[in-house]
Amino acid sequence: MSQPPPYNRQFNFVNQQAANPADPLPSAQVEIELNAVKATLDAILNNIELVQRDDGELANLSVGNDQLEVSLRTGINAPTVWTVAPTAYSVNDTVVFVSGGRSELWLALIAHTSTADFDTDSLVSGFWRKLADFSTLNLNAATTTFDNTTSGLTAADVQAAIDEIDALVDAFSGVADGDKGDITVTASGATWTIDPLAVTSGKIAALAVTTAKIAALAVTTSELGALAVTTAKINAAAVTTAKIADNNVTLAELEHGTTGDILYYGAAGEPFRLAKGTDTEVLTLASGLPVWSTAPGPGSWSLVSTVYDFGVDGVLASVETPTFVDGFEYRIDYESVSHNDAGSPLMQLEYFKATDAAYDAQAKTGGPAVASGSVLEGRLHLLDVRDSLAIHAFFGSLGVDSSGISGPWAAGWTMTAQKIDKARISYASGSLDGGKIRLYRRPI
Repeated sequence: MSQPPPYNRQFNFVNQQAANPADPLPSAQVEIELNAVKATLDAILNNIELVQRDDGELANLSVGNDQLEVSLRTGINAPTVWTVAPTAYSVNDTVVFVSGGRSELWLALIAHTSTADFDTDSLVSGFWRKLADFSTLNLNAATTTFDNTTSGLTAADVQAAIDEIDALVDAFSGVADGDKGDITVTASGATWTIDPLAVTSGKIAALAVTTAKIAALAVTTSELGALAVTTAKINAAAVTTAKIADNNVTLAELEHGTTGDILYYGAAGEPFRLAKGTDTEVLTLASGLPVWSTAPGPGSWSLVSTVYDFGVDGVLASVETPTFVDGFEYRIDYESVSHNDAGSPLMQLEYFKATDAAYDAQAKTGGPAVASGSVLEGRLHLLDVRDSLAIHAFFGSLGVDSSGISGPWAAGWTMTAQKIDKARISYASGSLDGGKIRLYRRPI
C-alpha cells in the first residue's frame, strides 16, 4: 500500500475574495479542493486500518521483523555451531555454543570476526547476547524415555530404539542375489520371489487367507503344496465360482463313491448319488428323476417304483403311487401283502380323479376280503389311466396263499370320461404290516 497523496491547494480563495468581494466563492474550484482533501483523507484512513484494529490496538500481523529494534530480534538467522576457527558474523546471526557441559544460544549484536575464545567475544567485547541456556536439558538418548506402544519395537529408551532399528537394518542389508532357501533374490535385491510350493499348511495361520487376499484365478496348482489347503485354511463361503478356473474340478476333488454309482442333479441343482442297479436293469426316468428298472422289451413292463416295502417302511395305514404319466398303462403287483386286523378287511384301491382333484370314495368297494393271517398275492391292471375319453377298467387276478379270500376281482370297476392321476392302496380296517407292493408300467 503506497503513502496517501499529499494535499496541494490549487486555488487561492483569499486573493479571489480580495479581488472580487461581492462575488460568491467559485463552486467549481471549491469542489476540486474538497475532492483533493477527500482523496488524501480516504488514503490516510485506509492506511490506518492496516495497522490499527477497531478496538484501537495494533492490527494482527502488522508488526514484522523490520519493525523491531535490533535488541528485540531473536532467531533472525538460522543458528550455526560456534567453532574456534575465525568466522565472520553479521548482526542477528545466531550460534549454539557447546563446551564443558554448556549448551547455549547466542545472538550477534555487532558484526565481527570471531576469535578462538568465545567468552572473550561475548563477555569482554560484547559481540554476543545470550538468548537461551540448554545446559540443564537431558540430551542423553540412553536416559530419554521411548514410547514403543505403536512402533512394534521393544526398546524403552531412545538409544535402545536406535540400536534396535539399526539391527533390523543390518539384518536386511548385504543380501546377495541367488537362491535363499524358499526365496529367490534378484541381483539388485529389489525383487524377492517365493519358490513354488514353499508356502505350506504350517506357514499359514488358520483363516488367514480370505477371499479379499486372493485374486480371481490367481491360485493355480503350482502355488499349492500337496494337501496344503485344509478346511481350517478356508473361510466359510470363501471359495466362490470366480476363484475356480473352468474345468479345474476333476474327479479327484470329488468324494469317493461305490463302483457303479451315478451322480445326478435334483430340481434345485444340487447333486445326488444314485446307487448302482443290477446287471439286468436299465436306467429310466420316474417323475423326472433317474431310477433303475427292469429292461423292457417291445411293450414289456418296467418297474416304476416299490410303493410299499415292509422291511423299509414298516406298518403304514395306506400308501400312494407316484403320479401317472400319459401314454402308459399301469399294473399294481401285490407280493404277500398282509394286515394287522383281527377280521377279514377288504383290500381297497382309491383312485385320484384329476377333474375332481380328490380321491373317489366309491372305488373302495369290491376288493377281496383277506382273512387274518392270510396274505394277498396277485396283480391289478389299470388300462389307459390318462386317456380322458376312454373307459377305465380295473381287471384283477388276485388270491391268497390259503383259504380266507372271498370274491376276487373278476371284471373290476369301470369309470367313464375321467382321468386317474394316481392311486392309494389300503385295507378297509387295520394297516399294512407285511409284504411289498410294486408299480409297473408299459407304453401303449
